[in-house]
Amino acid sequence: MIERKFENKLLALAKEPGFESLQDLATTLERIGEKKLASGGSLVLPNLFLSTNEGYDFETILLSLEELLDHYGLMKFSGPVRHYELSLDYSMPNAPDFPAFTALYDAVEKYLARFNHAYSGILVIDITDWVVRSATSEKKFLDFLHYMSEVDERTLAIYVDMSGSPSKADLAYRLLITKTRLEKLRLVLEDPKVALNVLEKELSSFGFSLDKEAKQAIIPTLKAILNTKGHEGPWTMHQLAEDIVYNAYKNEGELKTTVTKEALKPFLEGGKWLLDFVDKKRYYMGLVGE
Repeated sequence: MIERKFENKLLALAKEPGFESLQDLATTLERIGEKKLASGGSLVLPNLFLSTNEGYDFETILLSLEELLDHYGLMKFSGPVRHYELSLDYSMPNAPDFPAFTALYDAVEKYLARFNHAYSGILVIDITDWVVRSATSEKKFLDFLHYMSEVDERTLAIYVDMSGSPSKADLAYRLLITKTRLEKLRLVLEDPKVALNVLEKELSSFGFSLDKEAKQAIIPTLKAILNTKGHEGPWTMHQLAEDIVYNAYKNEGELKTTVTKEALKPFLEGGKWLLDFVDKKRYYMGLVGE
């Protein structure tokens, strides 16, 4: 029987537009895994500090990561799920309790533990609330990190920051790295050319494409989207593609699946779609009136 070669799905995902920054992680884990299999040795992986947009498909990333870690024996999974996600909501210093931490503790020690076996898996913890407030040096957050150090060797913690503020993210990272072994990962859609590739892939899934002139014309729109606080990266590109396709079907005349600059008018600078998008994000982010 021919043994099937292991497919590093995380590396395959890194070849998709918008996911390129996963490549170093995928190749590094594969390199470490192969050496571990050959040597029979053991090691504990560092945790991850992930700065990202909200609109990424984290489930696909996590499933690919789990498969990679399991194949090479880089993590011994134990528990009802291989990964658990939780938002560590901010708690005021003078508040008597810390509900988000209590929820995390109960999950790890009760729900995820089975038959006296401690949970071993991936903990994905959104710390954005603390990052935006520059509050990661507060006592409650440090108490949370102390608890995480107690489960460190049996879990891989992914601390997620969606603040969109590199300076605040760096402040949080510098604090965390004093408390835990940590590697930084940035998965953020910020290059208009990469955004165009994502948009074209989304349009292709509907059977649509942009002509050469339309590609050039949409670049300023993509720049404006990526400069708008609260944009959701790949998900925003998906929504834009849906609206471009809907507009093509809605217009009078014959349906044209190759989109021209003329057909893109509502989506270009000064067009209704972009104006509505920016206004909607301003309301959502609480920026109206600034």
